[in-house]
Amino acid sequence: MQATGFVDQSEGVTCLQGVKPVVVGPGGKIDKEASQSGVANKIVIGNKFGQVELFDASRKLMLDKKALYETPNPRQIISLSTATLVWLDTKLTYVSVIARANPVIKILIFKHSENKFYHIYNLNTCPNLANPDQLDANPEQSYLDLPSEAKLSSDAGILAITTFGGEVKLIKLPAIINPFRESDDPQPVAAAPVQAAPTGKGQPAPAQAVQPVVVQSQDEKPLTMKPELDAIPLQNLEMSQY
Repeated sequence: MQATGFVDQSEGVTCLQGVKPVVVGPGGKIDKEASQSGVANKIVIGNKFGQVELFDASRKLMLDKKALYETPNPRQIISLSTATLVWLDTKLTYVSVIARANPVIKILIFKHSENKFYHIYNLNTCPNLANPDQLDANPEQSYLDLPSEAKLSSDAGILAITTFGGEVKLIKLPAIINPFRESDDPQPVAAAPVQAAPTGKGQPAPAQAVQPVVVQSQDEKPLTMKPELDAIPLQNLEMSQY
């Protein structure tokens, strides 16, 4: 609140997260020029009504608001994290959102040329719990397994989740949205746990799969650019591994 001095337009603020001033470009390299282009002026705000807002500190302007945890009972936002990438001629920011007493982490995106939130993923971290939207209704409900914090990696490929019980899970998220995608129809996707097993001494390194090279023939249709995000459907990521 006092850090910007101009968040009076937002009520019941419970969480603030500035967009990280690190922009990842092609090949996973940090784009220094894009990182200095004012991305850090954007602030993501969570409130006690289950809403997320986008605020521009340089212009003292509220840009967008998205309701995420309003029904049946409002849940206050307790954790926000961001990751920004170069995307076509603009920048694309991913936002992870956690609400109090709710197992579902929600992933939003927004283009810096548009400044409008789009809700693209739901990740239920406790799929076996009954009544995920009303956990208070469950007898002897424990909250130790619920997420307390989530952090996106700088390339938005990994989500690190910390529970109230102290457990940490590393989740591999689906690939970054392809602006040359052929369709916006829902595809089966899954959030997979990251498994990193270092090669032991004297043991050979795991074999690398050889990827085939695909060449487009002259008879194939050219790729069509689809920079619009509003047609991307909301997808539920499965956590069956847990």
